[in-house]
Amino acid sequence: MAVVRGTGNLQVPVIVVCGGALILIPLSPALIFGAFGYQGLGPSGGAVAMLVYYAFGTLAYAAYLWGRFGVLKPSFRLHKLSLEPSAGRSPRWRNVGRRLGQHEPDARDRPGIRGNGRG
Repeated sequence: MAVVRGTGNLQVPVIVVCGGALILIPLSPALIFGAFGYQGLGPSGGAVAMLVYYAFGTLAYAAYLWGRFGVLKPSFRLHKLSLEPSAGRSPRWRNVGRRLGQHEPDARDRPGIRGNGRG
């Protein structure tokens, strides 16, 4: 919902929430107390009704985002997350390694500078 609202569209979240409420209001008591010959689930029926509500809402937002109506076009491809490229090049992380005695000197190191920054 936040992604859709962030693109400036407030109408779709309102429709999804209000449409979900139309599903949730009759479904919740039906699952809690029972209906149509079905024995109710008790308090856990309310939880099941909420899960159904969120599942349909999630499907509606996914259909909007990946359909032809959304401004964003998210990818189905997952990106590999890693700290290695940024952590290995940062002077701050090199100083940490130097303090721990694990730093290998390279061309960027200046003579006379210690890991504690005192020179």
